[in-house]
Amino acid sequence: GEDPPAAADGVVMGEAGRAGIPFRRLGGVLLGLGDPAGSESDRASAVWNLRDLAAQEGLDAAVWRAGPELLRVYAALGLVALPLGPDGLPLPEQDGDTPPVRHYLCCVAERDLVRLLPMLPTLVGAGLADAAE
Repeated sequence: GEDPPAAADGVVMGEAGRAGIPFRRLGGVLLGLGDPAGSESDRASAVWNLRDLAAQEGLDAAVWRAGPELLRVYAALGLVALPLGPDGLPLPEQDGDTPPVRHYLCCVAERDLVRLLPMLPTLVGAGLADAAE
């Protein structure tokens, strides 16, 4: 029942068609914009379908502004969860106490982090951070 962001290239639905995740194609990555919206029982299958679409297109799957609820699903896909600050950009590595993290960039870090880092400020500037909530 939610509208995808206007800047999305498309939406991948879950197996039951009751959850969906908007995405953008960016530099060899099919980037999900936040966790899937919709029925909780169909959200994990939407993530797996994002991964399947990425593989069909020869791209890596990644998700920007993922919440903690689906981190195990992203990990099962081989994605590493990197904490994001309130600005939607990765937090620098810190020693000691760190503030609680609300969102993550889940990606194949050794390949895709270098590709995605220069593009993240553009996504934030395009208002996609609010859309990925």
